[in-house]
Amino acid sequence: MSVEYSMRISRLTIDKLGVKLYDKVSAVIAELIANAYDADATSVTVRAPTGKYLATRNEGKVSDKGYDIEVTDDGIGMTPQQIQNFFLVVGAERRIDNERGDRSSRYHRKVMGRKGVGKLAPFGICKSIEVISAGGEYLNGTGKDPEMKGYLTSHIVLDYEGIMALGDEPDERYRPAVGKLNESYSLEPGTRVILKNFNCRKVPDSRSMERQLTRRFGIKSDNWQIQLLDGTKTDPVPVRVGQFEVETMPNTRLTFQSDGTVIGPDGNVDSKCKAGFDQDGEFRSVTGWMAYSKVPYKDELMAGVRVYCRGKIAAQTTVFNQRAGFTGEHNIRSYLVGELHANWLDEKEDLIQTDRRDILWSEEIAAVF
Repeated sequence: MSVEYSMRISRLTIDKLGVKLYDKVSAVIAELIANAYDADATSVTVRAPTGKYLATRNEGKVSDKGYDIEVTDDGIGMTPQQIQNFFLVVGAERRIDNERGDRSSRYHRKVMGRKGVGKLAPFGICKSIEVISAGGEYLNGTGKDPEMKGYLTSHIVLDYEGIMALGDEPDERYRPAVGKLNESYSLEPGTRVILKNFNCRKVPDSRSMERQLTRRFGIKSDNWQIQLLDGTKTDPVPVRVGQFEVETMPNTRLTFQSDGTVIGPDGNVDSKCKAGFDQDGEFRSVTGWMAYSKVPYKDELMAGVRVYCRGKIAAQTTVFNQRAGFTGEHNIRSYLVGELHANWLDEKEDLIQTDRRDILWSEEIAAVF
């Protein structure tokens, strides 16, 4: 039986969680990549017009230039019923629902998503979000209909103007347009998100985009890769999103291990330090490393210490919210680099700002951290 797609959402929600919260192309793409990771994708391909303006503005009028941005993954995908039950529900707590839970179904990854609002991120840069997803159980084409072979496909288009045209009635629902591939069958599972009709934004060049996405994800896995393609070229050379390479001073690196030990610059356990802290009778572990860079950093993307939660950026900080005037401040601000992982940041209490730009340092646990 066909699924009738609908979505209950307010204009204020779109404005606050889409338009106002996500205004950079790389941030929007990062949210779509995070969704792919949670869907057990092993490969994500981003096709975008790198280095180009998506629209122009003249005398207050925005003119779209006809580009699109596509993010394609090979994850488990979604059937029409799953699109309705999960994707078209805003603000649902994914980690506590019985069907999906805290970990992904195939690779048992700790999922990045929590608030269920990342799907609205593209409205910060565009007016149209097209979703084509194939998932569920593989159908072998036997039975009454031999054409039913493959993964059942959902195909919808969310339109910003249509959502903003909704009235103020609490039960009024937005009904997305249904695409031509809806309820067809795909031989492979996965999801493709296509963004169109843009605001006046510029896509970073390939190198800048690669570095911005590298900063946002601290995932090291053999079954996970991201590649970028220049959508303006007919045969683009893929750019692989890699890892930051930061040259550090000799004898300055501290390594924080999952068992709570800290390895000092000499390769031995530092008994004076602990990789984490005790708070409210619970040990909050921290893994990763910190060191001094070999030269004062001038690149904003590598400045300070990157803090990750479940593999996704939570903050990038040079002084961990310390006030100015402390001993060694100049060296800390100019040389301190590192990568820390603290998965407890949004497990019981969510200590991360919604836009993933910083930690709520005023909270008690964050202050101890």
